[in-house]
Amino acid sequence: MNASFKRNLLILYGISFLLLIISAVASYSSITNLLDAQQEVAHTNLVLTKLDSVISVLKDAETGQRGFLLTNNEQFLEPYNGSLLKAYRLIDETRQLSNDNSVQQKSGEELKNIVKLRMSVLEELIDNKRRGIEPTMQQMENGKGYMDQARLLVRTMENREKDMLISRTKSLNKFASSTPALIIITALFSFIITIVSFFRINSDLDKRSKLQQELIDKDIQVTNRLSIIRGIAEKVSSGDYKIRVSDEGKDILGGISGSLNKMAESLQYSFDNLSHNEWLQTGIASLNDKMLGEKNLRTLTYNIIDFITNYIKAPVAAFYLTEGNRLVLSSGIALDESKVKKN
Repeated sequence: MNASFKRNLLILYGISFLLLIISAVASYSSITNLLDAQQEVAHTNLVLTKLDSVISVLKDAETGQRGFLLTNNEQFLEPYNGSLLKAYRLIDETRQLSNDNSVQQKSGEELKNIVKLRMSVLEELIDNKRRGIEPTMQQMENGKGYMDQARLLVRTMENREKDMLISRTKSLNKFASSTPALIIITALFSFIITIVSFFRINSDLDKRSKLQQELIDKDIQVTNRLSIIRGIAEKVSSGDYKIRVSDEGKDILGGISGSLNKMAESLQYSFDNLSHNEWLQTGIASLNDKMLGEKNLRTLTYNIIDFITNYIKAPVAAFYLTEGNRLVLSSGIALDESKVKKN
């Protein structure tokens, strides 16, 4: 019973523990992937922000250059000053964020060269303006072409980042959609196992309680039977050989009771024989005493019949002697002599 109870506990709680591990692993994986996705989204947004900032820097540089070309006022060059280094820094940061993507690295290097060309055109136009040389249409078209290339390359890099984000998000959503189902299933199984384990353990406890009560009842029964047997044994040992045990069980105690009854019967038979023999011996000895001395035959027969009737407590007795081929009444006790044949 104890082994079965222990085995049931180990099996049920082992399965519950396994389901708990599965649920915990699934939850941990889901949360980890969600955090990774959040980091990927933040990473993509940061890359997009820096790429947009590169275009913004170029636009600010162009705006300052146009203002200077129109007014010849150096104050308009404030957005232009330092724009090249700022754009380089943004591109380098973007490349650092994408250091695991060789395609983005290559595009970042191309963007850096385009920015350099675009800024060289702006610088050339500003220098010509300071020397009084007006910008030509060809120079303006070259600058616009470099700017268009920069926008196109930035858009391409942004789309590439968005595509990677979409792919990662799709994989994450697939995993995230299956994780709740897995958690619900494991929780349902855990609930079922908990219910089953409750009923199994409750059933085992009921069986153990029933078995324990049966053992208690059996112990009480055995104790009572042993007390009866001990009492009978004490009475037999004190000389009461007629007493018997009524226990008819087929177990060990029943066997002991049967053996005790056989012993009592044997002792009773032995002591009855002993008492009977002693009674006979005593009677013979006493009869011999009655027969001692010189007495006539009638007196002797009377003494014999009188002693025997008293000894065996017989109500009536007669003593006949043989005379030839016939019996002759010699003495009698409580006889109606008128009805008794004399010979």
